[in-house]
Amino acid sequence: MAVICLEGASAVGKTTTCNAIARITNAYIISEVNLLFERPKHER
Repeated sequence: MAVICLEGASAVGKTTTCNAIARITNAYIISEVNLLFERPKHER
């Protein structure tokens, strides 16, 4: 199984590109950490 990791600046289309690749290849997307875990309520 291949693993593809996209890196880059904010708002350059990484998520859009991942969604397109997943749709075309029937791949699975592992969401970024901000979508997987909530930030602490009392973040300092």
